[in-house]
Amino acid sequence: MSRIRAVQALSMKRFRWLALAATAVLGAIAFPTGPASADIIYTWHEDDGQSASGTLLVDSAVQLLGYIPAPFVKAFDFRMPGGDMGMSFGQFPPPDLFIPVSHTDGGFTGQIGTNIHQAGDLGAAMVNTDLNYQAIGGESWFGNFITNPHPVSGVGHWTVAQVPVPEPSPMILVVIGLACACGFRAVSRRRGEFG
Repeated sequence: MSRIRAVQALSMKRFRWLALAATAVLGAIAFPTGPASADIIYTWHEDDGQSASGTLLVDSAVQLLGYIPAPFVKAFDFRMPGGDMGMSFGQFPPPDLFIPVSHTDGGFTGQIGTNIHQAGDLGAAMVNTDLNYQAIGGESWFGNFITNPHPVSGVGHWTVAQVPVPEPSPMILVVIGLACACGFRAVSRRRGEFG
């Protein structure tokens, strides 16, 4: 009989360690030690009354790098009269994409004339992404498409925002902790009945 109790005690110790490890892992997930990761979204605002609009979505790691390289672009779309540029336009991002950004807020910091450009069967287009990005009318765009006999151009500015990544609620940890405690108690009682 003592051997059975020894096995039960050993099993109970294993269960306690497993429950403690599970709680620690869940706690690490529910309460991250660092700031939440977030994407950065750049939004175009047209300042001259034309119908241009655009967004550029990148991984927040670009702030650590200090520039936007092609692999960190998650989405890009820029619509202008007569055509679009971006993911729908064709090969994007170009492999030589290099847009300097601030380490603190992700804002564009490149020299005047830094831009995103594309050329293909449908035409050619570009939009500036330089240090004038916040100034009203500080940035320009240009497009020349086969769908429009005349080149188009305009001016505007960019805004920059962090897109938060959802984090688990602290209530999830409380509920899971209570569930673990109830399960532990139920197992303890059941083992006591058979001992």
